[in-house]
Amino acid sequence: MEDYRRLYAFLPYFEEIRYSREQSFFTEQEMTGTVYSAEMENFAESVYSSGFTDAEYAHTMHKYGVESEEDMKNRLAFADQALLKAIVTHMIRAERFISGAWITYEEKGMFVTALRRLGDLYGYSGSDGESPGE
Repeated sequence: MEDYRRLYAFLPYFEEIRYSREQSFFTEQEMTGTVYSAEMENFAESVYSSGFTDAEYAHTMHKYGVESEEDMKNRLAFADQALLKAIVTHMIRAERFISGAWITYEEKGMFVTALRRLGDLYGYSGSDGESPGE
């Protein structure tokens, strides 16, 4: 079984952003794109380096009937491993094509929901993970 604790360790970071609003995960939006915090960039890189991706994410999402952002949001909390990987891949890759996409996903709570589901699927919920920088 794969170990994705490094990704799950980002959950407190996203919960802090989501619920306290004391920190932001982007520093500014410019005409050339959105500038994100180092922690957010580390999370995106960790998605790739951990292998929690689906190269055929569009096909996988279509197979599950996920055709819109609203579908993604509604299915995240109950997604199986394949669908969760596809949605997370879509979310991370979306920023490459649409500047500010990560802001939208954060505002809708989708990063928190995805990481909580990851914890549920792999039994990490309630366990202390290492900090993302370790």
